[in-house]
Amino acid sequence: MTSMRTMVLGAAAGLCLSTMALAQDTIPPERQADIAFARSLSGAFKHAAEHIEPSVVHITSRRLVQPVRRDRFGREYQSGEPSLRNAGLGSGVIADERGYVLTNNHVIQNADELVVRLADGREYPAQTIGADPLTDLAVLKIDAMDLTPASFGDSEALEVGEWVLAAGSPFGFANSITAGIVSAKGRGGLGGDEESRIFQEFIQTDAAINPGNSGGPLVDLLGNVVGVNTAIASRTGSNAGLGFAIPGDIAQRVLEQIIDAGRVNRGWLGVAINELEPERAIELGIEGGIVLGPVVEGSPADVAGLVEGDVVTSFAGRATTSPARLRNAIALTGPGSSAKVTYWRGDDEGTAEVRVIDRAAGQWLTLASRGALMIERLGLVVIPDQIVLTKDGRRNAGPSGLAVIEVDPGGIGAAAGFQAGDLITGIEGDTVDTPQDFERSIRLADLARGVRINLVRANARNNGIMRGYIDVVE
Repeated sequence: MTSMRTMVLGAAAGLCLSTMALAQDTIPPERQADIAFARSLSGAFKHAAEHIEPSVVHITSRRLVQPVRRDRFGREYQSGEPSLRNAGLGSGVIADERGYVLTNNHVIQNADELVVRLADGREYPAQTIGADPLTDLAVLKIDAMDLTPASFGDSEALEVGEWVLAAGSPFGFANSITAGIVSAKGRGGLGGDEESRIFQEFIQTDAAINPGNSGGPLVDLLGNVVGVNTAIASRTGSNAGLGFAIPGDIAQRVLEQIIDAGRVNRGWLGVAINELEPERAIELGIEGGIVLGPVVEGSPADVAGLVEGDVVTSFAGRATTSPARLRNAIALTGPGSSAKVTYWRGDDEGTAEVRVIDRAAGQWLTLASRGALMIERLGLVVIPDQIVLTKDGRRNAGPSGLAVIEVDPGGIGAAAGFQAGDLITGIEGDTVDTPQDFERSIRLADLARGVRINLVRANARNNGIMRGYIDVVE
């Protein structure tokens, strides 16, 4: 009986194989080629997934939560000791065998504890090395052995229409891979504060990105990181085919600077940036560029010979087809480093070598070029001005004087009550014309007895201005 059953099963198996062979034979040759191509593409996806998977991590952020209860009257009161609770999930990618993990700033923001789980299931507490809110990137450090760092590809060479894969932990489902194409490059305007928006330059993809994917890598078909998954555009909060990733070249630069210095030191050129009109681009026969506005005197742009009206087409080898791309190209160039600029002046193309400086130093140079001066004795930075700001940001004509643009929290001025935005109009009844005159008067004043400084301040109540004075005593 057993032998007969074996023979029947064997016959059935043989029939199945014969049917499969017959089915294969009935596929037209041109369709067989299509199927072979599809299988080769599947093989490419498989290779990319296998290459990146050991480098992708799952990140859990935890926060201390104070238990509360309500009394019989509905009033809340603390009950028991605070405890750690899961506050968010995200992804990351191992960027260095020493244990550095690259992720989004919003994944780890406000966390009291971070736990990183590797693809093999191991879990480690993570330390935040640094974060850069302007690019929404952060770097963590775990103490682990036998790590597999990811390799980075060339995000600049990435083209619209190329296949990419998004890796991460959507909705907490770790080790997930989705595929799609690059839908667009250089996307911006995704929200955030004003300063972060000017640096937004995302890769757009239709590879499925969902909550939990944030911080995970976007990779090419070789499994190389070309972006960091960051945001989605959706009316439901789930994937709608509009995902956005920070370009890999930006992520690499931020990663290196945070590891080296704990923060990002951005370069500064010293020039206003304006969009190029399409008609002018066609006239020059270029895909795009940026028109330079006023150049700050003594800035790197000024020293290099760049002038207002120049059309910049590349900076340090990076095409500058949008304001964000030029800002990022400048920012990616470390302070003190040199970069080649390609530009058009009139109908002639030229190049210049610029040596960028630190952005913070550049901002001070801009203020100094406008006449700003530090009044060290008071801990105030003042600048000539004839206008004051109202509460809603409108600028009203007002008396001439010195605008206070910075107040040292530990200085005498702060203790006396000065605020940024105040307009100093006089000292001891005498008008002040220049920061130098004011600095001289303060230096000679007897602050032990006190000195009266007249000012104008925006009135928060009626959006007008109020006049008064502050008595400053050392």
